[in-house]
Amino acid sequence: MEGLCKNSISLALLLFCLLGLICAQDSPDDYVKAHNAARAEVGVATGGCELKHSGIGLGQNIAVSPDGNLSAAMAVEGWVREKVDYDYSTNACAPGKQCGHYTQVVWRDSGLVRCGKAECADGSSYVVCHYDPAGNSAGEKPY
Repeated sequence: MEGLCKNSISLALLLFCLLGLICAQDSPDDYVKAHNAARAEVGVATGGCELKHSGIGLGQNIAVSPDGNLSAAMAVEGWVREKVDYDYSTNACAPGKQCGHYTQVVWRDSGLVRCGKAECADGSSYVVCHYDPAGNSAGEKPY
């Protein structure tokens, strides 16, 4: 009986250690903090907080919150709300409305999506998503 108890404890400890290894994954924030620390050490700014598209050849959606209260889900939900202003039959936005953020989110050929969030010195926050390949090609429907 004593051997069985010791084996059970050993097995439990082994499983606990393995579970810790499985659960100890790096978060995206870990990568950003490490980059920012290295940049700060040599006096390089961590990047500006400007609401402008990068022009890097990828599809890009940007959301901003002046008070910093912006999650990834909130940003995407905001872009998806543009769906009501998109007419699939004409492949156009309602007059005077935006719908390109929505069509980029659902663009069938955009197979790679990368997103990030920046918290700015003025208290605002930005969520930016890049889509590769870019969507919103003239004359093409998103799906």
